[in-house]
Amino acid sequence: MFTKECQENIYRKEFNDEERTIVHYITTKSVDRFMDIVYPEGMDDTDYRKNPIVLFAHDSRKLTIGKNIWLKRDSKGILAKTQFADTELGRELYRLNRDGYLNAWSIGFTIPEGGSEIIDGINHIKKWILLEYSNVPIPANPECLNLILKEFQLQNLKKEIKTKEEKMDEKKTTEESGMNGSISDLVGIMKRETKSVLKEFFSEKNGSTSLPPENLPNTANKNSDSDKEYRDFIRSIVYRNNSIMPEKFKNFLSEGSGTAGGYTVPPEYYERIMSKLWDSSVIRKNATLISTERKDLLIPKLSTLPAFSFVNEGSKKSVSNPSFEQIQMSRHDGGFIILMSKQLIEDSKYDLQGFVTDMATRVISNAIDLAGFKGISPIKGILDTSVSTTDVLIGGSPDEITYDKLIEMISAVPSETLPNCKWYMHRSMWAQIKKLKYSENGEYVITPDEKKSLTLEGFPVVLSDYIYSIYEGSPGYRYIVFGDLSYMLLMMRDSITLNVSDAASVEVGGSQINLWQQGLVGLNFGIAFDIGYSYPEVIATGRTGGA
Repeated sequence: MFTKECQENIYRKEFNDEERTIVHYITTKSVDRFMDIVYPEGMDDTDYRKNPIVLFAHDSRKLTIGKNIWLKRDSKGILAKTQFADTELGRELYRLNRDGYLNAWSIGFTIPEGGSEIIDGINHIKKWILLEYSNVPIPANPECLNLILKEFQLQNLKKEIKTKEEKMDEKKTTEESGMNGSISDLVGIMKRETKSVLKEFFSEKNGSTSLPPENLPNTANKNSDSDKEYRDFIRSIVYRNNSIMPEKFKNFLSEGSGTAGGYTVPPEYYERIMSKLWDSSVIRKNATLISTERKDLLIPKLSTLPAFSFVNEGSKKSVSNPSFEQIQMSRHDGGFIILMSKQLIEDSKYDLQGFVTDMATRVISNAIDLAGFKGISPIKGILDTSVSTTDVLIGGSPDEITYDKLIEMISAVPSETLPNCKWYMHRSMWAQIKKLKYSENGEYVITPDEKKSLTLEGFPVVLSDYIYSIYEGSPGYRYIVFGDLSYMLLMMRDSITLNVSDAASVEVGGSQINLWQQGLVGLNFGIAFDIGYSYPEVIATGRTGGA
């Protein structure tokens, strides 16, 4: 985002104390101190009109100070009428502007491709997209201040200004030179501080210290009918306005509260999340999925298979019952919040559907994999020693692993399950295995082809950050899984719920942040799942010695 400040000489200001409104220019067609000219006729305020906020010093982390009533183009620039909010901050800033303590305004904008050109060292910005404008302490453009209701005709005013400029040119004293230098230094400091604040803001939002790219995401969803429907679906939830919800989605409102309540995500978007989940979640891709609306489900858990025998004609058939017990799977409700600004929701050029789908998929994928491997109370992951897998002792610590122990793990699972068996481990354990060497000649045991193809003894190696690394855990922990994970059962509710949490407080960086105060909304997703095991003994786990 670019910013440009402006200020103009004042004779008489246009204020309305009852309405707390000011009429002023937000930009003019003049060269600012940073050698930019922003052409008023090139403004695109289409998106801004949907959310006409006014900020202080471009700080979108703080409450808005007011709203724009109207914008008008004239021969000089963009004229605005601003109404300050009826809050302590809004009233104080209105008073400071009315009494002359604050006089400058600044626009925040982006430049589309081909929207500017540099001529004789001056950047001519002929097309630009208005994002917001702000009341600021120090301007870059000396012509954007609170509007004068001129007592003179424009031509007389220009003559008077020109006369004053000529007199100042003639009076170039040392004192004036020093003052001009001080002003120039101050402007430079303010410019650097503004960039610093912006970098800090986007670092908090995106995890990066660089300013965001100007181009919005360009994906297949952008501007499609599907994306518009999805955006309207989200908007109807955020604004609690059923009238803007697409007609075909209106039957997805379900009763309830908390994670169980809100809107059910439409099937087409649910399927999109589930499709992406298949690619991103190790557990979802390899476990057996049980999709149901039932809260509880009884599943037989086998420990031995029934025996088969031939029977002679007329003889009594012998009966061999399988050994099993009933396990009860109960979906556990959970959820997560995706934060976004209302500006983002209203930005038709942003791929909202893609953003929300990708973010939801990542969160759900991480939760399922964490629960499936390490466990999330009350769900026990397969690395939990209370789950009755077949343990193979790999050494006193993970770095004591030997190739013989890996062969032993393969031999620990039934032969009929081998076609679907895979290795599951953390990347640090895979690195440890790749370093194994023959004692005779010092050559690596794992061949280069196996390293590249992620295979071990012909079986695929699947890496997950939700399996214990060799640097964590304690004696008795499980670090490697080998077997057919289809004997792991993933029971999921066949729907995802969604509601808005615009008044909720969330913890960000150790601090409680109130969403409403920050101008954010929280999309609260509700999911429910459980993980169980139908025949865990056919899965081998590599465990260290100890507890």
